[in-house]
Amino acid sequence: LMIMRFKIILLFLSLLISIPSKAQYSFNVKRSYGETGHQIYSVSYSREGDYIVSIGYDNSIIIWNAESGIIYRTLGGLKKRPLAAVISIAKDLCASGGEDNMITLWDLKTANVITTLAGIKGNIKALDISTDGKYLAAGGSDRIIRIWDTDSKNLVFELKRHKSDVNALQFSADGKMLVSVGGDKMLCLSLIH
Repeated sequence: LMIMRFKIILLFLSLLISIPSKAQYSFNVKRSYGETGHQIYSVSYSREGDYIVSIGYDNSIIIWNAESGIIYRTLGGLKKRPLAAVISIAKDLCASGGEDNMITLWDLKTANVITTLAGIKGNIKALDISTDGKYLAAGGSDRIIRIWDTDSKNLVFELKRHKSDVNALQFSADGKMLVSVGGDKMLCLSLIH
């Protein structure tokens, strides 16, 4: 009986030792920001990590200082709900797109609209800007990924590889590749040149 208890205690101790001791401390909440007044349904960091952009049900886009948690800019005036937003500090630019079937480009310094990119036949669900800020990619319910030059605002590529909605996309760190995923259960890698 004593040997049996000893084996149970050893088994219990071995289980405790095998559990990572820092597992609870790997992902602690640093802080919560609750100043929006709207339900947030999408959020992303700037590539530099200095800012967070959030979008919600009141059709506004909020840009936060990631360190302080203070709202840097609120971009408003959209008539329909945005579904995606991304910022490029390199170009002082925010791009948003959604249910209005167009992309709105905003100047981060003034919070004014620079221009809109139209001609998209469906909701925009995904946006990304390359690390250097040179290219803006968009995809959505029309299944086409479009890439614009952010300086000239010209459409430079149209990628027609998905057979269903494009749900997410992202440039590689060097800006030479674009990965996209869609409702067609496909992950596509595209070379940008």
